Amino acid sequence: MKPTTSKKTAFTLFLSMALALSMSTSTIAQTNTKNSDANPQKNGLAATPEEIRRFEEEKIKREEQKVQQRDGIARGYASTLRPRLEKAWSSPQHTGLLVSKRKIVLDQTGKVIEKKSIQESASKKEEESIDTLLGSFPFVRLPVELEKIELNLSFMSDGNMNMVEISTPSLWDPENFVRKRKAAFPDVDFGPYMADLQRRIKRAWFPPKGEEMKRVVVVFRLGAQGELLDLRLDHSSGSPTADEAAMNAMRQSKFRPLPEGSKAPIDIQFTFDYSVYSGGGRGVFRQF
Repeated sequence: MKPTTSKKTAFTLFLSMALALSMSTSTIAQTNTKNSDANPQKNGLAATPEEIRRFEEEKIKREEQKVQQRDGIARGYASTLRPRLEKAWSSPQHTGLLVSKRKIVLDQTGKVIEKKSIQESASKKEEESIDTLLGSFPFVRLPVELEKIELNLSFMSDGNMNMVEISTPSLWDPENFVRKRKAAFPDVDFGPYMADLQRRIKRAWFPPKGEEMKRVVVVFRLGAQGELLDLRLDHSSGSPTADEAAMNAMRQSKFRPLPEGSKAPIDIQFTFDYSVYSGGGRGVFRQF
């Protein structure tokens, strides 16, 4: 691109990456269109990628909070069992400390639906007393938030004192939610793709000659294969000719498919910025 005027023109393009990635934008758009009567103020409008991203982030956050809440409820239920089990357990007389461990699973009604011996003591009578306890103990119903609960029980007795320790495995797995967030919002390197995108737009951009600084901002949406799905003027330069030159550059540009791992579609804000100042020479393209 070589200006033919006696002034030196510096054309600058800079890219503003943004914007959220989402694979469900088109689905939401269809849904809103079909249900337009229910929301007359946004008749036929799709949720923006940023709205979708906020929604998905909040959904994962609430799911995580719900799991943590169930953890607390499960621990609270388990803590109420300890004094009752210790009181109901009749350990036979013996000398020395005996330790026996069990894992049980209760359903919502408090019924034992799974029972497993993890560690047996050296006393057969001790084991029989624990089996009898677990077979007859009146476990109460679980809180409504829990469908079932797994309990790890440690029975300890020295012949004079009985002690029961109870723990329940945590339902909250931080790594699981890290994986969910990475799956929803993959860490994709868009740097090389955006550099190539700028070069392609530069080749198709033929700005008008003028004497003023001008800036045009467009927002466009790309599909998975780099197809232009939507294009709009976000900020006018005040010059219809300059605006149309920028829009034409977008329409004429052919883009590569999105980077592997990215979720389509993506929205990108792109700024065309050029100025004219005194001096001779050729046009200089400055990229930011």
